[in-house]
Amino acid sequence: MTPMTATHLMDIQHDGNLLIVALRHPVNDLAHLEDLEDALRSLLSLHEQRMILIDFAEVNLVVSRLINSLLLLVKRVRAEGGQVHLCNLDTKVERVFKTMKLDRVFDIYLTREEGVATMRALDNQYRMAQFA
Repeated sequence: MTPMTATHLMDIQHDGNLLIVALRHPVNDLAHLEDLEDALRSLLSLHEQRMILIDFAEVNLVVSRLINSLLLLVKRVRAEGGQVHLCNLDTKVERVFKTMKLDRVFDIYLTREEGVATMRALDNQYRMAQFA
């Protein structure tokens, strides 16, 4: 696991083919959201990893624009054969995702450790299928 790269909006950590993005609070005002959208877009151009785990441990409120940004990220990552998963959602945030049926779009894990373990297993399965 490589050390974290930090910005005022997120911490980024590499773990093999997995990119772990820990969002920082607040990500609910317009200025921060615009910066976050730019940062999420740049993630795809700066990093080769296409397995992305977004950690919401410090986020206790989501707004529609953040959800839209995440959905655009999913669309771009999936177009390149990758996946975006979420972890550590506050109960209010998780309720929003479930109400909007976004738990069908994102796999959601209780902890970062659970998300990392599952995504590593998925990546290993993908690699083994490539060589079969």
